[in-house]
Formats: sequence, structure tokens, C-alpha cells
Amino acid sequence: MNTRRHPRNRNLHLHYGNQWNGLPVLTERGPLVEEYLHRISMVLDNALDDFPRTFIARVDLRLPSAGDYGVSGLISRFMASLNAQLAADENRRAREGLRIHPNVVRFVWAREQSSSRYPHYHLALFFNRDAYHTLGAYWAADGNLASRITRALGSALGIQHHEAKGLAHFVEEGAYSLNIRDHDFGVQKAMVFKRLSYLAKAATKYYGEGANHFGYSRH
Repeated sequence: MNTRRHPRNRNLHLHYGNQWNGLPVLTERGPLVEEYLHRISMVLDNALDDFPRTFIARVDLRLPSAGDYGVSGLISRFMASLNAQLAADENRRAREGLRIHPNVVRFVWAREQSSSRYPHYHLALFFNRDAYHTLGAYWAADGNLASRITRALGSALGIQHHEAKGLAHFVEEGAYSLNIRDHDFGVQKAMVFKRLSYLAKAATKYYGEGANHFGYSRH
């Protein structure tokens, strides 16, 4: 068998194989939580059902080393800020007579903590690729997706945009584009799922302290 119950959370199951439901997964960091793999797969499929061309961005969110920052509701505040910024951008484009592509931002996140004072978050964001197809320059002050993600983290933490730079870490080779009409779509989707399976790793997720360690879009 490739699964067994999680020793610290009996509601979860650990997956040890290098494939899950016929899809490749990362195993270098130890076992993966099977329920989290299922939810990652669900969000990815939901995104592709709505938008056959989907853009996915992986970013790690960190908290400042000094200060007192509440982590409760951090991702909710982050997503509210990001969605508000994207809505404002769409309204601006509409006023300028530019074409607006429908977009729904979906997400998967994992909260982890090792020896540091604060936890950090691994996050995957899913967009309609016709609306957003690149992050842009990571250090731009404004005007692209990367700057809006950084600004959203600053808003969630209650700090200025320039203070949040460096706290939103854009994962190397962590921007993916999928198109269900591409001849190699199956191969590309499998590669993306393998990368995203990192969020399901059991290591450094601690249970029993009343905090959520994994979340995802329900729509």
C-alpha cells in the first residue's frame, strides 16, 4: 500500500508513492497528504473547466522577522486585496475601452513552520491566461501581477508595499501556462501537478494547535 494514516492527524492519510491517480508527484521531501493532493487536483480541474487557457503562479509568502503579526485570516486578507486590485484594473481598462477577459482567481495554500518564529505560506494562484499570462518584473512598483501580489501581502500584513518586497518570493520556474488544446496538454498538466504536489508535503505541518494548515478555493 502507498498510504497510511497521518500519525498526528487521524483524519488525513499519507501517500508514499511517486504517482497519485496516475499523475507524478514529488517525493523528495517525504510523504504527501493524500487529501491535499485531491484538493490540488480539484482546483486545477475547476480552473481549466472555466478557462481552457490557465496561467498558474507559485509564490511563497513570508512574514517580517521583527514585529507582531497575526497570521489568523492572513490568506483571506491577501486574496481580498488581490481581487480588489484586479477589479480596479479591469474597471480602468473598461473606461479606456480595452477588452476585458473574464477572470476568477483560484488558489491553493499550505501553511508551514519549522524553527522560525512565524510560519510561511506556499501559495498557488490560478488565472484565466487570456486575462493574465505573466507575472512581469518582480520588483516593479506597480502595473503587473507580481507587484499586485506583493502589494496584497503588504495589505494583509498592514505594512507598506516597499516593506513587503522580498516577503513575497516568486518561485524559480514557478509560472506555468496550460492550454487544453495543445497537443501535449496531458504531459504539461502532469508536470504542473507534480510541481504543485509540493504543497501537499506532510513535513513541517504541525497539527493540534487550532490553526489551519491547508486551504483552497471551493468554487
